Amino acid sequence: MGIRIFRSSPREKVRSLNAGPRICKTHNERKKLWSLFEHLDAIDKWQRRINPLDTSNDAALAYFLYVVSETSDEEFARRIPAILDMDAYYGWALESLVARNRHSKNTGNLNFYFDPSRGMFEPIAYDMFSWELGDTFEVAHNRLLNRIMSHEPFRKEFEKRARAYVKDAANLEDDLAVYDQTTKSIEKDIMADSAKLPPTYEFFRAYREHRGHIITNFEKITRWFDERGELPLLFAEETYPLGGANRSTYDFSSFDAISATPEEFRASYPQFYSLGSNKIGIGPGKILFRKNIIVPKGFILIIQPGTEIFMDENVSFISYSPIEARGKQDSPIVIRAASTWVPWGTFALVDTPQESVFTHTQLSGGSSAVVNGMTFPPSTISAFDSILSK
Repeated sequence: MGIRIFRSSPREKVRSLNAGPRICKTHNERKKLWSLFEHLDAIDKWQRRINPLDTSNDAALAYFLYVVSETSDEEFARRIPAILDMDAYYGWALESLVARNRHSKNTGNLNFYFDPSRGMFEPIAYDMFSWELGDTFEVAHNRLLNRIMSHEPFRKEFEKRARAYVKDAANLEDDLAVYDQTTKSIEKDIMADSAKLPPTYEFFRAYREHRGHIITNFEKITRWFDERGELPLLFAEETYPLGGANRSTYDFSSFDAISATPEEFRASYPQFYSLGSNKIGIGPGKILFRKNIIVPKGFILIIQPGTEIFMDENVSFISYSPIEARGKQDSPIVIRAASTWVPWGTFALVDTPQESVFTHTQLSGGSSAVVNGMTFPPSTISAFDSILSK
């Protein structure tokens, strides 16, 4: 039996935006704009930066668009952490705050990397530009940012990180040092190019202007927290879901399963039962699975001693929660193919930072699988961002 542990992977797949149409009201005029997160049709407006013919993460992108535009507030809060790396997004949002980034918005300049080892999107800072902050931090121009900041727990988490960042003056010094060093690294070439546009004086003027924005914005954010205790946010006047999306075109059931409630999970998989609190159990006895099992986040799965699980052809067992499989010498836990010589899929743990324990557990007959945009190479067990012990 082989075990592969993946913690990171090269930035192979990048998506960028040229968005789809919507109508919005600006300065009492109705203007036609292009919006990334309007409806699922917007998937055709995204570009694959590395391999234009690679469609392997299209289903994940479609689900991402659906969650942002076509879910209720409660469902959005539950679903978005399953498809978007929230830690990475908070970092991107902090960059946007310090820069007063108005350039990454529904109409363009949004880039995401899809990590096939975790099945999640991560934002990529691209062409943010900078302006001086006004009286508010505007989030209305970016539907994803608007929805995340509209959810109080997400907003409080972001504000906690932003407050800690500006509280440490060394962070401003580091920001300016990086900005100055980057400028210095290209200064010689800028001055040597006499035919360039804009001219040299404009380069140095822009350098001083944007450097000043970093200082001014850092100080303003600090005052907001000191005087208000929170960030003044300017939201879009939108009601969700937007409506109009045809979800029937896509099968999102495996993505929905990542953030399923306990009731939803047990309705889909009656072989499992509640053990109270956040624990669910399976076994003992013989159990057959004919479809993929996806254990949602937020549980601890207990596989009882003496459990024998039979996996049908190409069926996989994917857990986003830690597993305790404490078999015994006289009653081991066995996971194998339902039919001799017909391989099943894979047994995988994904994004489970807590320890998973396996004792007297036998797995055989697995193969490779692709589930929720994640590629699991030929191996009986795959562990992604997880800890295993025995």
